[in-house]
Amino acid sequence: MKRALILAAGKGERLRPLTLRSPKPLLQVAEKPILQWQLEMLSDHDVTDVTIHTSYLGWKIEEYFGSGDKLGLNIDYIKTTEPVGTGTPLHYFVGKHQPEEPFLVTNGDNFIRLDVTEIFEYHEAHEKVATVALVESNMPENYGVAVCDGDTVTAFIEKPTNPPTRLINAGIYVFNPEVVDYMPSLKKKKKQMIEYDLFPTLAGQGELTWFMPVDVWLPIDTVDAFYAVKQSIEAFRMGKIR
Repeated sequence: MKRALILAAGKGERLRPLTLRSPKPLLQVAEKPILQWQLEMLSDHDVTDVTIHTSYLGWKIEEYFGSGDKLGLNIDYIKTTEPVGTGTPLHYFVGKHQPEEPFLVTNGDNFIRLDVTEIFEYHEAHEKVATVALVESNMPENYGVAVCDGDTVTAFIEKPTNPPTRLINAGIYVFNPEVVDYMPSLKKKKKQMIEYDLFPTLAGQGELTWFMPVDVWLPIDTVDAFYAVKQSIEAFRMGKIR
């Protein structure tokens, strides 16, 4: 797997005032922007071409990372001026690059560590259209929840009132290029969501499998969560956490 799409267009409204002048993916954890940690992880696993979807203060992301040569990557950008959701960029990405092989998609605003090579190999072995990484949460009602039968996700419910499981979407996916065929046409619906428009459809057709070995998944949803992650990672790097 050589290509990835990173979704980095959110406004980070629950992180204000930290995000009034900085896009959420550029907030720093252990002396690096959140997004840089992800980019380095991809580079470490031989991903070479990365597309970043930007909107809110997107010029700052582009100015910071540029063409990606300092990280050993080829970075290009999909820019939108208004909210288009998490699914619409998939249409733009596939239309722009016409990928012939599976590609990785991540949410660019969480602290994530996993074996990218392993999730790709898992996806290839299971021969489905999509693979979603899952983690267990004590607050599944705040996230997308997966119901699984064996290696298949049979239902996907975004922010359910009564979660049927504690398995939640970690915001890391592998998609085959034909994934856009399972989504509404952009002519019918301009703003689309992976969580609402894609995953329930894939689950209903038995085309969504799940991957569990995520080494680190730390959501950065609020100011308190950001400082908790910041302290945890900095303590880890100083050897205080094993």
